[in-house]
Amino acid sequence: MPHTQFKPLLPPIKAFRFDFDTCLLEPLRLAFEIQRPFLNQQEGLFEGVFYHSEVLPDQDFYLLSYDTYPLLWLSNHNLKSYQLFETFFKALALDSAMQDSIPFDQHLQMYSGFYVLGNRATEMTWHYDYRSGAPGFTLITPLYDWNPAHGHLHYRDPADQTQTYPYQLGQAIVFGEGFEHCTEPYAVSDDLRVLVSLTFGPDQWSSWDILKQNIAEQSYYYHLPCGHAVDSCQCWQNWLQERQRKPRRHWFFGFKK
Repeated sequence: MPHTQFKPLLPPIKAFRFDFDTCLLEPLRLAFEIQRPFLNQQEGLFEGVFYHSEVLPDQDFYLLSYDTYPLLWLSNHNLKSYQLFETFFKALALDSAMQDSIPFDQHLQMYSGFYVLGNRATEMTWHYDYRSGAPGFTLITPLYDWNPAHGHLHYRDPADQTQTYPYQLGQAIVFGEGFEHCTEPYAVSDDLRVLVSLTFGPDQWSSWDILKQNIAEQSYYYHLPCGHAVDSCQCWQNWLQERQRKPRRHWFFGFKK
C-alpha cells in the first residue's frame, strides 16, 4: 500500500493536506444517501434555532447540533457505522506520514467518524478541537463535489491573521491541537454541505486522560486507544490499575533509588 504524501499547510502550524482517490468515498456516500430522506423530513433542522440531539431510526448514527449554531454532526453510533469510517481511514494509510506528529506504538487509532452537515453559516465560531497538549488529530474532506457557494475553512496563522483553506473533492486536511478554526460564513443554500470528519491519535493509554475530554464530547460511540469500543472495554481501567501497582522511582540528588 503506497504511503500518503503530506504537504504542510502553513509551517509551523500543526496542519497538513494530502490528496487521495475519491473512489474511497463511495461507501460513505452510499451510507449517507440512506440517511438523507430522514434528514430532509426534519423541518428547520439546519436553521440553527434549536439544540438537536437524537439517534436516527436505524440506530446507526447519532445526530447532534453545535448548540444552536446551524451545523450538525452525524456520528457513528455502533460498530457497523464505525467500521464504515474506519475502512476509509485505513485506506488512507496515514501511519507513515504521521509518525513524526503522533507517538503511536503499532498504528494510528481512529476514535470516531462523522458527517458534518449544514446549508448555511451565519457567523464565525472560532474553536479548537482538542485541549492543549492532546496528541489527537482531526481529518476533514468533502463528501461530494464542492459547491462554490459553500463556506470553506478559516484558520488563524502564527500572526493571528485569518487564512482560508479551500475545500476540494479528493483532498483532505489534517490538523491537531492549537489549530484555531471555524467555518467561513456563507448564505443559505439549497444544496446540503456535507463533510467527512475523523478523529484519531495514538494507540497508547498514556495520553488518553487528556484526549478523552474531547473525544467523549463529540460522540457517544467511539473506540479507545486499544481499538475496543468504549461501552465494551475494561482496558483503560486495567491500565490505570497496573500503573498504580508499579513501584515508583524516587530520585535523590540526581540518582535513582
